[in-house]
Amino acid sequence: MIFLTKVSLLFCSICLISLSGRAEDKNEKTIAPISDFAPEGTELFKYQKRLYNFVGSKWKTKVSSNSLMINKNEKVIFHFTVRPTGEITNIELVHGDPQSLLALMSLDSIKQSSEVFEFSDELLRESPNGFKWELSFKIY
Repeated sequence: MIFLTKVSLLFCSICLISLSGRAEDKNEKTIAPISDFAPEGTELFKYQKRLYNFVGSKWKTKVSSNSLMINKNEKVIFHFTVRPTGEITNIELVHGDPQSLLALMSLDSIKQSSEVFEFSDELLRESPNGFKWELSFKIY
């Protein structure tokens, strides 16, 4: 099941989401990157959601197979730029241990998502130089 809150998409089988966007796990670990999105309905929102889902699917696969080795209290935050070609550049870890398994898997998921989706013509008009974005990764 996929649950969408204003702040994040959470991939899990069974979870309850509070209004703050925090997930409470009932039967298994909740894993998902977290991000703030552009206003709903905008071209930027549509692009971010699509990219977010792609990064999230890569990340979920990595984390699911390694969840026992990941520090459950850890959170990593990355800043990066998305160019109109879909290239993800200037990836910077701004919070967390750069040597942790969570950071390495999260970084790899972002890199694997580079140049997957080019901007639409409308988004290119709105953001001709691309946009800066932040993704946070944590296992709840």
